[in-house]
Amino acid sequence: MSLERRSPLPVGLYWIDAIGPNRASFKVWRDANAAAVKVRASESFPDAEPPRDWIKFEVVSPVAWNPRGIGYPTIIPPGAKIDSSGDTVQRPDPVKDPLDQLGDSLSSAGGTTGRLIQIVALLGGAIVLTNLWSRTRGR
Repeated sequence: MSLERRSPLPVGLYWIDAIGPNRASFKVWRDANAAAVKVRASESFPDAEPPRDWIKFEVVSPVAWNPRGIGYPTIIPPGAKIDSSGDTVQRPDPVKDPLDQLGDSLSSAGGTTGRLIQIVALLGGAIVLTNLWSRTRGR
């Protein structure tokens, strides 16, 4: 997603994190432009340090934007599903557990060799589990 740096802000959907004193600055701007700006979703985090508000808003007609004290809004591309601050946070992909990683490795080996490796791995795992089970039974 990209920041919108033009003023006036073109018609479209945007989101912004208003942090600390910028919360009041955004509210003043929004209230002054109530005919052109519609808040579509918002979340307030008053206990965060510093406190912050996340706001999704729509500009229905071009409106002047002064980033001083607020920052730049982020453009929400057409069709993007952004309804909360959680939709805008970038996170790494979850780490797969070792068995999933092994399965991915074996699958990527491909062809007959990949299938052979899968069979050997499954048989080896079965042997190990059988030995562990036998030991727990006292045999």
